[in-house]
Amino acid sequence: MNAGGWLLSAIISVVLGLAVNECSELSPALARRIARWSAGRRYRDAARAEERAEELAAYINDRPGKLFKLIVALGFAARALGRTGERPPAPVIAVPSRLPEPVDPRPQVRGLPRSRR
Repeated sequence: MNAGGWLLSAIISVVLGLAVNECSELSPALARRIARWSAGRRYRDAARAEERAEELAAYINDRPGKLFKLIVALGFAARALGRTGERPPAPVIAVPSRLPEPVDPRPQVRGLPRSRR
């Protein structure tokens, strides 16, 4: 490789190193923004969403490492995309007011009534 090739690879290495360093410095701030977005998407009530966003931001701040904080926030965002708004109410199951009489599994002999238990 000639001198120009070495110089170009050195410049690219420095630029990529600076870009990675800058991106890792932005990771915690980006993680907090993603957590706020996911809380707003997950909860319809604005007060509840704000409260939950603060809880998620505190949780993210407790995680070690800059990249890990971003990964945790992306997990929150993935769950928010899967579950938008509050859960729907449980289905109502109709229960009859009077249950049917139990069936006696013993065979009935003609002419003789079944005994009551």
